[in-house]
This record gives sequence, structure tokens and C-alpha cells, in this order.
Amino acid sequence: MLNINLIRENLIGKTFISSIYYFQEVDSTNNYAKKLDGEDNVLVISEFQTSGKGRFGRIWKADRGKNLTFSIKKVFQISPEKNSAVNFFFSYFSYSSLKQFIQENFKGVNTENLNIKWPNDILFEGRKMCGLLISSTINKNEYVTGIGINVNQRIFSPELNATSLINNIGTETDLSDLLITIIKGFDKNIHMISDDKFYEIYELWKNSTKMIGKSVNFSEDGISFKPAKIINLAEDGSIKLLVNNEEKSYLSSEVKITDIR
Repeated sequence: MLNINLIRENLIGKTFISSIYYFQEVDSTNNYAKKLDGEDNVLVISEFQTSGKGRFGRIWKADRGKNLTFSIKKVFQISPEKNSAVNFFFSYFSYSSLKQFIQENFKGVNTENLNIKWPNDILFEGRKMCGLLISSTINKNEYVTGIGINVNQRIFSPELNATSLINNIGTETDLSDLLITIIKGFDKNIHMISDDKFYEIYELWKNSTKMIGKSVNFSEDGISFKPAKIINLAEDGSIKLLVNNEEKSYLSSEVKITDIR
């Protein structure tokens, strides 16, 4: 269970977060955040989501009270062509905060196999531990970033290829402490977006993926899977693949990557 008083005490007035909405249960923290018309710097947290979603409309399944499911609504005064910087920022600093938290609290746990999978999943030992879903209202420069982190849940459906923090460190984690660490990680670095340090954010993200040069299977239509090799992860958020000796570029909404080798 989350300690909402501790979270408010550590975040409001001490980070960019100005208001927090907390629920025992909600359909989706992203859906709720989107309805907060005109609000900025908002954190929405729930112990359980009844209709949590990931990319391609996939259901985000998480046991009640075992994991972190939250959304951040924030205005970024950036041009639409720089939208990918928001994805790079939140996925990289989620990753780096998780890594920092593990290294500081669980000495001896190897974090070498904690890495980002394009476009914004975080894997531990090759299995998904964290996922992000970002949406924007361009004419208002509003961005809603939903983040789900598997923390204290041990068992997952085999088809999900998922893992959790407890499965990798062997002991339960205080959800409130982890959430505070992650938000403070965002807060410490959020100036990089307003300071137009888009390339620096992209480089941090790219260098944490360990994907370039890897062989993969990918799907363009959601049904058929094809072999390819990753050539590059571009600054516009696209992935460049070598398919049958031909270079092809895809955005995250156009292709699904699986079986990274």
C-alpha cells in the first residue's frame, strides 16, 4: 500500500508536482489525468487500475496494491516535432531512477541487464518490468505520461514475458519510497526539456537501450513476424531496420519488436 501522506510531504512544494490525486481504484490514471482540464504538474496515482492500457491498446495487468501505476500531466512548451523528447525523457529517467534505487538499497544486485527497449519499455534480464504510455494535446502542449512498474508482484501470465523488481532482487520494495525516488529523478532533470537539451536527452536514452546491431523479429500488421537487424534508433523516435538487405524506418505506432537477440 502507498503512504499518500508521505508522498505528498516529499513531492508537493519540493518538486514540480503541484497536486496529487490518489485512488484505491480507477479505470486508468491516464484517462483521469486527461480529464483534468487546464491543470498542470499533476500526479495521479492508483493502487489498482480496472482498465489500464499499454501500447497498441494492450491491457496492463497488475495485482492490486503490489505495483506502481501512475500518470503525470505536464505542459511542455515545445514544438510538435520534438514530441519524441518527452518519451526519451520519461523513459530514460524512469530507467535511471530505478537503477539508482536498486544500487542504493540492494547492494550486490547486478543492474547491468536493466535496460530500455525501444520505444519506452524497461527490461530486467530481458523481461518487461516497466512500461510507459504517453499522449499529448498538441494545441495545449499538454502531455500525459502513464507509467506502470511491476514491483512486488511475483507471478505473471507467460505470454506477457514480464518480470518485477521482487523477482530480481528477492525482497519486497516500499512502493512510496520508489515512487518518490522516481519523481525526484524527473524533477532534478526536467529543466533539460525547457532548456532545449533535446539531443542530450536522446543520447542518454539511446545509450541505455543496448539494441543497435541486435537481431529481432518484428510485425508490421500485428500478425506476421519477420526477421530484421536494428541499424539505428533515430532522434525522431523511429527505429531503422535492415530487412532483406533493405533499410526501413518505422515509428512506434507502426511496428512491434519482439525476440531481441
